[in-house]
Amino acid sequence: MLLLVSAFSPAGDRKTAAAATAELLDQTVLVYSANTSAFTGLILAAVTAWGYLHYWWVGLRFVLTLGQLYLGIFVLSAAMRETVVAAEQGSDGPASPVRSAAFCAPFSARPIVVPR
Repeated sequence: MLLLVSAFSPAGDRKTAAAATAELLDQTVLVYSANTSAFTGLILAAVTAWGYLHYWWVGLRFVLTLGQLYLGIFVLSAAMRETVVAAEQGSDGPASPVRSAAFCAPFSARPIVVPR
């Protein structure tokens, strides 16, 4: 929600504050929440009859959870800092075109044109 506020706000204090608050929440709350959630899932799989690989869906869930953690750590968290810098400069999203397409395209105020 904060990134939407930042993306649709004109250049200024609101755009910068929303992006900076999203980065702060990412660094202080979401990091610990995501790791705790993954850890409790691993513990539940270890101490219940489901086990780690007894059922196929538990193993799939484990792989998906690790994928989401690494995506959040290495891609999204890195793009958050770039988003704050871009907001301070008055633009939308990270400066890197790869991260911009993957991270901020859904939040962009400009329409996305797909060539035919």
